[in-house]
Amino acid sequence: MGNIKTTRYDVGAEVLSILTRGMYPDPKDTLREYIQNGVDAGAKSVQVRIRRNTITIDDDGIGMDVKTIRKAARIGVSDKNPGKDVGFMGIGIYSSFHLCDTLTIYSRTKENLPCYLCMDFQGMREVLDDQKDKRLNHGLESSELIDLQSLLESNIIVEETTEEDFPAFGTRVEIEGLSSEFLNDFLDFNIMSKYLKEVIPLEFDKFNFKWADIIENKIKEVCSEHDSRFELIKLLLQINNHKEWLYRSYKDSDFRDNTSFEPKFYELKTKNQFLGVIWGCLNSTRNIIKDKSLRGFLIKKQGFAIGDRRMLRQYFRPVYYDRYIGEVIIVNPKLIPNGARNDFAYSNLRTILYNSIGSAANEFNAFAHSIQEYTLGDEQIDDNTIKLKEINNDFSLYSTNANKLVDFLINVREIRSLIQNRLERKSIRIEREKDANKLINSALELEDTIEATINNLTKQSSKVTRKQKEAPTKISRKLSSIKTKPKEIDFNNLFSLLDSLDIQIDETMIAIINIIDERAIQLLSENEKHYIEILKDLRDEFEKLN
Repeated sequence: MGNIKTTRYDVGAEVLSILTRGMYPDPKDTLREYIQNGVDAGAKSVQVRIRRNTITIDDDGIGMDVKTIRKAARIGVSDKNPGKDVGFMGIGIYSSFHLCDTLTIYSRTKENLPCYLCMDFQGMREVLDDQKDKRLNHGLESSELIDLQSLLESNIIVEETTEEDFPAFGTRVEIEGLSSEFLNDFLDFNIMSKYLKEVIPLEFDKFNFKWADIIENKIKEVCSEHDSRFELIKLLLQINNHKEWLYRSYKDSDFRDNTSFEPKFYELKTKNQFLGVIWGCLNSTRNIIKDKSLRGFLIKKQGFAIGDRRMLRQYFRPVYYDRYIGEVIIVNPKLIPNGARNDFAYSNLRTILYNSIGSAANEFNAFAHSIQEYTLGDEQIDDNTIKLKEINNDFSLYSTNANKLVDFLINVREIRSLIQNRLERKSIRIEREKDANKLINSALELEDTIEATINNLTKQSSKVTRKQKEAPTKISRKLSSIKTKPKEIDFNNLFSLLDSLDIQIDETMIAIINIIDERAIQLLSENEKHYIEILKDLRDEFEKLN
């Protein structure tokens, strides 16, 4: 037998349903697809309006003439450049197939009359559903199934229209008759805005994120050096009467104390090819980012999200990954997203990309580690200054209690040893070295005084020098000159400690943890303050495990 000859009847219409359900499992993805088409057409501004069961999407792109809009109805065929444009597979226009009754697209270029394309999705689905019912009842043979071409020809209209019908330049997409199954999400402003902020190439929020200009300008600068483009759009979302311009999700308030370190950048490139650039902002404290959905790094191609933030966790140390907010901006035209937009199509360059991301992760890990050491040093200076003050204040109350004095002495020596080790390892910021030395000297003086008092109690010495008598007051003054900032904690028991570290625990383990907490850790604690100290020590140990 030779090569087979195919006809229109060899491609059944059901393939349309199979393709769209498989490629767009999240109904919200349909907005991404239509906005994406506008961006590919050079749009700088897009407006999305949702009211009742209708969605309209307007863009100020170059628009389409009747010939171009007719081509848009093709399936799996596209004139777009897969390296330049995000949408290029010729499927996106059908992404709302299961969501609505009718899709209408109006468009106009500066040179041509307006035109429109109307797709009767409800009519198409009714034909397919009727076929299914008949086949279930053995009333239809496969040879009698409608072919894809016939289904489309019967339910799609393409025509020129008048300026009165569509006076604007650009394109309008109207999605009418939204299924009630999806209305709750589409009419929820918070859900829709959060989704769009993640998947659309929006501008950064210059009013609420202090690094916005620095990040935008740096990425544009790096891309320009490599003859690549980094484009952003303005997006207005209106749902019923709630209207708002959207920006990327990042805000200063996402970070603990509303502060983060200046963004770090890393170019992804080989000797011959520029792949893109990574930016990341690290929380200024040793805490994870408040919003779980923003923790870590998100890959974006031409501004559109590829997958989610879980994809890159494997390349970073988990304890650091959740303290970053960042993006991997991919601009290389040869890195092409797969159909589901959850990864890149397999290629040698894809392998090179992920190797490069791994190298970048090492840099971000190293920076986070150095900062963690410094912030941990700050915390230890602050916490131990407070501890030493308390010991110094309590000293006179227990000056005749030898056992208590021995406990004081052990604790003071631990404080001194801890801070001395940090200084020797150069893991204290230069700005805090003076405080560290004050703390060490105060600890030494208090050690001497406690030792002398213990000696007196054991009759090894009958004299207390004037220097020793005055030591507590001097130590108090010295410690008071150290400005401390006690660490804000996000936990008050063992379970909340683990939850603050985003450690996933099932219900059985929660019960076990609560028993351990109640019957072990709480019993070990002298008081509530001591209990929190134990939890803080445990937190540091858990972080080391990560």
